[in-house]
Amino acid sequence: MKGQSLLFYSFFLFSGFLCDGDESDQHGTIYQFQAENIDGKMVSMEKYRDKVVIMTNVASYCGYTDSNYNAFKELDGLYRDKGLRVAAFPCNQFGKQEPESETKIMDFVKSSYTYTPDMYAKGYFSDIIFKSLEISN
Repeated sequence: MKGQSLLFYSFFLFSGFLCDGDESDQHGTIYQFQAENIDGKMVSMEKYRDKVVIMTNVASYCGYTDSNYNAFKELDGLYRDKGLRVAAFPCNQFGKQEPESETKIMDFVKSSYTYTPDMYAKGYFSDIIFKSLEISN
């Protein structure tokens, strides 16, 4: 798998990105969602409140693994103490480029990089983003 990841798109989500103040009561925010992490535990997106978050799809069988994970590692080193977090969501929806199991994905990332972002189970990224966009409209 080394050298074979694709960053399809990233979103910088700031606290209050979708709604400000009283609007959150009407429209909700991303913080109301949960996602299964790569270890099978449900995690509230509330953990990202007051943080700057890069939420991104990743896939292990394309050409951008090294550049993406190395960029995330560099950003983490520069901005973690200022609240930056990376939430990586493996995705097999685009060209079947992430066919591996969560266990194999995590083993690959841990063995290939000295940096591991918050890793989630496949499929949750689109659920969270698209549901939050529906709520905000």
